[in-house]
Amino acid sequence: MKRAQSKVSKKNSAPSRTQLSSIALWLLWARKGLIAFILFTLPVFFYLGNTEYGYAKSIFALICGSLLAVLWFAEMWVRKTYPLRLTQLFWPGVGLLVAGTISMIHPILNQGLLVEGSINQMLLTSLQSLNLLLYFGFFYFVMANSIESDFDVKLFLGCLLVSTVPISIYGIMQYYGLARGAQGLQGGWEAVISTMGNRNYVGSFLAHLVPASLILLVLTRQRLLQIAILLALAFSFWALIIIDSSAVWLGLGVAFVFFLIAALGTGLRRTISPQQLRYAVAAILVLAIAGTISVAPELTRLWNSTQTQGNLFDKARAYIQKVWEANSGDTRVWDWWIGYEMLKASPVIGQGIGQYKLQFLNYKAIFRQTERGKQYTFYMPRAVQAHNEYVQIAAELGILGILAMLTILGVLFWSTLRQAFRVPDPKEKLILLAALAGIVVFLVDAMFSFPLHLPASALNLVFLLGLLQSRRLRPDLSSIQLSARVIIPLSVMVALFAATVTVFAARDWVSDTCLDEGETDLKLHAPNIALGKLEDCSLHYDFQPSEVLFQLGAVHDQLAKQFSAVKPRTQDELDQIKTKKADEWQRSLKFYEQSLSVFPTENTYLQIALLYLQFGADAKDEGKTDKAKDYFDKSEQYLKQLLELQPDEMLRMTTVFTLEVLLPLGQADDPTKAIEMIDRFIGKYPTFSKAYVARAQTEQTVWEKFQLPGSCDQARTDYRKALDLIADNVAKTQARIDEITAGQGDPPFPGEKQQLRNQLENLADERALVQDGLKGLQC
Repeated sequence: MKRAQSKVSKKNSAPSRTQLSSIALWLLWARKGLIAFILFTLPVFFYLGNTEYGYAKSIFALICGSLLAVLWFAEMWVRKTYPLRLTQLFWPGVGLLVAGTISMIHPILNQGLLVEGSINQMLLTSLQSLNLLLYFGFFYFVMANSIESDFDVKLFLGCLLVSTVPISIYGIMQYYGLARGAQGLQGGWEAVISTMGNRNYVGSFLAHLVPASLILLVLTRQRLLQIAILLALAFSFWALIIIDSSAVWLGLGVAFVFFLIAALGTGLRRTISPQQLRYAVAAILVLAIAGTISVAPELTRLWNSTQTQGNLFDKARAYIQKVWEANSGDTRVWDWWIGYEMLKASPVIGQGIGQYKLQFLNYKAIFRQTERGKQYTFYMPRAVQAHNEYVQIAAELGILGILAMLTILGVLFWSTLRQAFRVPDPKEKLILLAALAGIVVFLVDAMFSFPLHLPASALNLVFLLGLLQSRRLRPDLSSIQLSARVIIPLSVMVALFAATVTVFAARDWVSDTCLDEGETDLKLHAPNIALGKLEDCSLHYDFQPSEVLFQLGAVHDQLAKQFSAVKPRTQDELDQIKTKKADEWQRSLKFYEQSLSVFPTENTYLQIALLYLQFGADAKDEGKTDKAKDYFDKSEQYLKQLLELQPDEMLRMTTVFTLEVLLPLGQADDPTKAIEMIDRFIGKYPTFSKAYVARAQTEQTVWEKFQLPGSCDQARTDYRKALDLIADNVAKTQARIDEITAGQGDPPFPGEKQQLRNQLENLADERALVQDGLKGLQC
């Protein structure tokens, strides 16, 4: 029997296309066409029916990546044998995947989880993150095996650069009010979200491609195409000037310095012609002028605002501090220190890939107890990302992840710079250094943002990595020859895995669109409609339910409150309403508690505490004193946990009021004592509107039950006082929003503007409640 072809043999290049069958050749071009399609479409793709732009891009990447994998392995199947480049980053990349897999052990070992089954939910969250890491690693791998010629470089990089044009133009139009921007804003830098969902995400994506665009200028001979490339760059810089991200400009500056040093060190200056040198100097001047135009006004304003006296060094230090504060530096450092606490708790394997956002509140409370944490007296919101990829990798993957990351970076820079030293062709040197400079922009940006978690930016990275390890730039790297014995079973496994991922991704897409619709219905106070979309659709199709659990808790809470508004005519109707209301609150509690492990928010603690308070009051009315005490104790436990997290001022005051007034009231029998307790609280906090609402409701109850003289008038007075305080809070909140929009006052913390908008919605709901109370007064 003929011996099977060896599985591994050294080969440096793929067979020529004339040696391929027509089917294999069609599959080859289909693969490259799909890569080009992904590179152009993923950055510009978004869908308003999803909850978040990045989510839509992630699902798009999973589906297209699955199709690409099937197409590639179908090509291998047809060809029978295939020269596969593992590349120098293959094994370090495998190490990163292994570190991510091992990190998933930590959620299993973690103790003190709130509800049964939360371990499985947390593992599924990690599995989602690991799968995205695997897919973008695959994108890198397929790029390295697909870029074989100058045509491939121009095609793929050209698709990325072309995508920057509509992205830049859309952002520019939003800035000038020609297109609707974030939150329906018309004009201003805050309106700029383009196809990314955030102005900083737009700036990050555009900046990574600025150095790499030099590659296209070098490879392109046609003057019209060179002009088109320069126009695309011009639009990118126009958008970057509007966006004015300090991290982006810092990244471009560091990359520029790196490129100059590397060019001098590798002898690029000695190998280029005088004409090429003039072009290079002109390009440098254009970049320098564009950068200066962008940052000069803001830097001048900050410099003039520094009041420090003394030498130039002291002035510069104060100026840097101003720039840091203007870019929410204190908030960034806060997120980093919490990441450090996570690393300390599990130094070797980390908290688990994708777990930073889930563990943030727990470690926020831990950090608050440290000496350093006590210095942070301002409110810090829950962070989904650490705003520093290196900190987040350390927190989630531990020392193993850090070692894998350092290995990848070390091998990348060592091998690329070594190759740049060795090649004599100046064009080759320039391409290598320009691609590496693009990665430098990414690495600097990753110190202050999270580009690895943004699909479009991550696509830039894996493309540049693949380019640097491709057959076109690294013909010296060897390949392994895959035989049919390996290709056939591997193709079957890849096809099954890709089909599975595609099905789950499609289901998740449906789930997310239903979640978005359900949230809208909930805000419109239509819980019955929202319930169908959230429970029957979103929860049913979601691979790992998270936010939908919180929203379902809110839906069932609203349904219970609707039953409270029904006035029964008979005792049977009253009993039925009580039963239905209790059932809805039980469902609400179940969903809120489940959400706490996968979608933890500070507000969830308050909602759970209020539900236990309600259960305690009901149990007390039924004479079940022991059960009532258990419920009251649980309510107190959640309230104290919430205070340890140091929530925002409005939520903190509501929590204190619940702990000091509502909880004791639930345990009390005499409503007159309730009024005394509220009076004492108002004496301490005279501007807290909810205290007046509670006193008005209590006075209203006293009037309806005992017809106590003056009670109804006092209730009316308190309701009106509450309306005045609500109006004051609305005015202050709106003033702060206007201040942030105008770029005045204290620098906002991340998400502050959205939080203020949420406060306006809550104040509107409270005002409606007070107005209903006023209408219901029968005196």
